[in-house]
Amino acid sequence: MASPAQPPFDARDAASCLAFLANLPIMNVPLAHDSIGRLLKAVHDAPPPAAEYLAVLEAAHEPLAFLQEEVATRYAARPLPANDVESAIFAKVVSLWRLMASAYARVADLGGGDAGVQDKLALICQRCLHYAGQTIVEHYRAHRQLDAGAWLELHGFFDTAEEWGLADTEVGGSPEQAATTGAITYATVLLIDLANPYGRTPKELAWIIRWAKLMAPRAAVRKPDDAGGRGYGLDLMQDRGLLPVDHLSETPSARLFDTSKLGEPVQRLLARLKAGEDPKALELGDDCPAPLAGRLLLQLYRPWCLAAMPRRFERARAEGVLSIALQAESIYFHLTGGEFVQPQHARIFSRAEMEQYWTFRNQLDPKRPLNVRAAALGLTLDVWDIADQSLNGYRVCRNAAGPRVEHNQLIALKPPGKDDFTLGRITWLFQERGGGLQAGIHVLPGPVTGVAVRPTGAGIGPSDKYMPGFFVLGIVALKEPLSVILPPGWFTPGRVVEIFTDRPVAARLEELMAKGPNFERCSFTLADQPLPAAL
Repeated sequence: MASPAQPPFDARDAASCLAFLANLPIMNVPLAHDSIGRLLKAVHDAPPPAAEYLAVLEAAHEPLAFLQEEVATRYAARPLPANDVESAIFAKVVSLWRLMASAYARVADLGGGDAGVQDKLALICQRCLHYAGQTIVEHYRAHRQLDAGAWLELHGFFDTAEEWGLADTEVGGSPEQAATTGAITYATVLLIDLANPYGRTPKELAWIIRWAKLMAPRAAVRKPDDAGGRGYGLDLMQDRGLLPVDHLSETPSARLFDTSKLGEPVQRLLARLKAGEDPKALELGDDCPAPLAGRLLLQLYRPWCLAAMPRRFERARAEGVLSIALQAESIYFHLTGGEFVQPQHARIFSRAEMEQYWTFRNQLDPKRPLNVRAAALGLTLDVWDIADQSLNGYRVCRNAAGPRVEHNQLIALKPPGKDDFTLGRITWLFQERGGGLQAGIHVLPGPVTGVAVRPTGAGIGPSDKYMPGFFVLGIVALKEPLSVILPPGWFTPGRVVEIFTDRPVAARLEELMAKGPNFERCSFTLADQPLPAAL
């Protein structure tokens, strides 16, 4: 169905701009997004009087938030490096956030002699902080390195609000939304920054943003002589976010980020979740299951409530390269030293498979070197440079040329100087301004064994094919249980799957320990039910 025609607008006439916004085809997201962007740019280039300009920006506030969120789904949670279309959409979204921050600042400049505008300077400061913060959060959502100057812009708006004595002045407030302040808006972004945003899925980041808004009123940005002790701080004149206080220089622009009042409410939330209360009733949202809410909130407790703590495993500068396998067949091949094959009782070859095996039989000699056999099978490796490493992982980087990778992706990696591959997971990931990638890799503890797996139950017969999987042996000292790595989408509590090593074994899945775009890691127990007699 065609969208209704929009009325034309005159950028200098606030009434026509407001009519244009009121008639946005909001259900046609691409068209509405283009339309609101066109209006905001036109008004920025030729603004009406300051008070009217502010009215137009306020009318655009809610529809823009909705449209930006919808458009962002076209690049959030996508593999990196981004393609040209994803990059163009991301640039458009970020440019609109920046445009809004600039527009509110311009209203303040244009309205210097307007008493009505002067009465709303606290709102203008809060909006500037909100949109400058949205620019930063959008980079986290897209897993992109922040543009130069992003933090300086945010700090500058807070510095202005602080200088004008407006940082703690309440603005907004309605039956649907609580009043806020510029300081709360600023603290929200700082809490998000502390929450390892490049290591979060889109859902997790959305929950973190919601919870940061909930907790931000209890946090405070103070001058160093107002509070002491360990914690995080920032410098309003530096283009960076929070860092441990002991790394902060004593300058007039230094500030402490005091989160000492967050510990008790977070502990209460954890206790109430453990007692079985509904996350929605706790204002954590109705889209976050209690087990996931509790797990994520526990992860946030340390950075949000315990101040700056040393890393569990310190990183050290390192050199060399990591050879990495990304696809399931390649991971299995390099980890086990052999191509994945169906267990003999389930092997039914198609004519095409038999012809392929016959054609390439001389290239698949198991006595040939692993890299030669991998090349013959097309199981090539990706190569990353090591920036630093710790006891349980690496920070690595790579240029834009190469296959796309995803946050939380399961990989196989061969550390420099080692002959064998091991399993790992990409725990955080972002694309640099120049297009290259940086990633954190966690190496799974314990020996790993390649196995064959397939589901059981109705519709599954003895000739159904297996898929590659892995045993991860438990480590008591690290509280790591015996687990199995399965294809994505397989986990359901209590589900029985068949695991084949030298014989088939039925395993009942218990807990989902970790998941990513290409795997699910589950704890399990041996199932009581027998497997089909035909096996």
